[in-house]
Amino acid sequence: MPGGFTSDDWRVLQESLEILLAEAEKHGVFIGIEPANDHLIGDIDTLERMMAQLPASNLGVVLDPGNLLTSDNFFRQDEVIEHAFSRVGSRIIACHAKDRIIEQGQIVTVPPGKGQLNYDLYFQLLQRYKPEVDIIMEAANTPEQRQVSKAFLDRKLKLAREAISF
Repeated sequence: MPGGFTSDDWRVLQESLEILLAEAEKHGVFIGIEPANDHLIGDIDTLERMMAQLPASNLGVVLDPGNLLTSDNFFRQDEVIEHAFSRVGSRIIACHAKDRIIEQGQIVTVPPGKGQLNYDLYFQLLQRYKPEVDIIMEAANTPEQRQVSKAFLDRKLKLAREAISF
């Protein structure tokens, strides 16, 4: 948001989530919050703050490590990914898979397998915390990209399952 976020923005989001969570509970469904840099809930610590204010069992996390990376923390991504899992890993209800690179000092999104995201760590932690979670592929925009990225993700997931089984 231009100019940043305000306490009113936080209050509106919290009140909206309270309404959504009450309705979701009636229907036995989950609400997933996906933290993403430059958003009101832009990191794991902010997500935890909101979840503490809304202690609902049907509130979960949509985790996309790529959304937690910035040009400042990109080369410390293992720390960022490990922090995310240690804090909210048990609350994950879905995940995203896209890749990231740094280009001219900026984060750029690329199809899975075409960037530098540490999928080995990401998928090993995913196997420990939520081995059967759905993974939604992003940023593979053509049939050819989807095929190549899906094969990459399948290979990484297989390796993670093998690494965890030892």
